Amino acid sequence: MIIDRIHGKMVCSTILLLLAAGIFAAVRINSSSSAPELWTAAAAHAGIAVTVAVINRKFNIIRSRTLLPAVFFLLLSSINREVYENAVDSLIAFSIALSSALVLGAWQQRNATKQSFTVSVILTVASLFRPPVIMLLPVFWFWFFYLKSWNRRIIPASVLGFAVVYLFIFTWCVWRDEISSFTAWLPRISGAVHVNIPAFSVPEWIFYGTVLLLSVIAGFRLYLVNISESFRTVSSLKCLWTAAVVMFAIFIVQPGSRQYWSLIVYIPLSILLAWCFAAVKSRVIKCVFLVLTVVIMAVVVYIRFSVR
Repeated sequence: MIIDRIHGKMVCSTILLLLAAGIFAAVRINSSSSAPELWTAAAAHAGIAVTVAVINRKFNIIRSRTLLPAVFFLLLSSINREVYENAVDSLIAFSIALSSALVLGAWQQRNATKQSFTVSVILTVASLFRPPVIMLLPVFWFWFFYLKSWNRRIIPASVLGFAVVYLFIFTWCVWRDEISSFTAWLPRISGAVHVNIPAFSVPEWIFYGTVLLLSVIAGFRLYLVNISESFRTVSSLKCLWTAAVVMFAIFIVQPGSRQYWSLIVYIPLSILLAWCFAAVKSRVIKCVFLVLTVVIMAVVVYIRFSVR
């Protein structure tokens, strides 16, 4: 049928990627933010899109040749104007994407200590600017465990990575004879954990409710439906789904930090959505995919031309 042909072409064609990239660039033209900050953020977003595409290709998450993960991330990252006008938050999200690729690559490696150390260093540096990011460390510990890479040196390596960053800061403060300023860099629980009641607008509730529904559908397929995927692919998808749920929960209860949490949520979500819609046989789900893609594009264009 025509739905099957359209779906197949959208999944495998590069035209959709070019269209998403065009929209991605268009919404950033003539932005109110300064050019260096704007395009640094845009470069970070493009880097994340490339990273999720590499994760998909390298770990064979979607068996067909497709760039859908990059397409979904480019579109989702263009919905919220706040995220593409903040270079720091965008670079932090990019570091999370790199950490995700690093841990997923540790599949069944009993000596994954280096990956644990590296991820800890990355998250600790990111937490210097956005303290709540450090809460993702247990998520990556779960990944190591679920991917059968866990060993007794994982947590000590993470603690060492955390300590190395602060030892470097302490040494820097001593060298500059400003040792009293070291305490300003120390982590504070109040800075990392804060819970607020979300104050989203009605359109935002509708959008994020749709995102949550799609995540539930992806989880349903993963846990309750027999899917013909390799054990590694299923394990990687379940790790991504778990991370998406945790990140989305943190995002909801910390609406004041949504500039970077939304970007971080989109990293696993873009891969999950691409997988959920790329290898389906149901025409109903194919129709949902087509409608969702058109709606996201329409929302991005609407935001660009109606909201200043």
